[in-house]
Amino acid sequence: MKNIKFPWMRAQLISFIRGLSDFNYQKRNWQIYRPDQERYDELDYTIHFFYDDTSLAADPSSLIGDILCDDREVLEMRSIVSAIDLVFEKYGLELKDAEYLAKPEWIRVVEAASNALPIFEANGVGSFE
Repeated sequence: MKNIKFPWMRAQLISFIRGLSDFNYQKRNWQIYRPDQERYDELDYTIHFFYDDTSLAADPSSLIGDILCDDREVLEMRSIVSAIDLVFEKYGLELKDAEYLAKPEWIRVVEAASNALPIFEANGVGSFE
């Protein structure tokens, strides 16, 4: 594994991809806020990381060496983002997590993330330079 400039962000990215790849996790953790949960999660965290906090959605190739390892990961990110964009273009940005999960197009998001996850995990988190 080559050095990654921001391994903690890469670890976060892999965690978000893992969440997107697991529909059962999404149903358990994104649909209803439960104050008794040790750690709270929601789709919005992933979306902000991809679209607002990083350039993963707009230009993933610019992040090779920072949080992405190679062109293969860039392709996988584009696939995930494309699937999410399809849902947002059709249904807008204001639905609740449970409503997105109920849309038939959501399965494409889960499939794209499921395909990407082993590639990201195989490349590992990286190390500090």
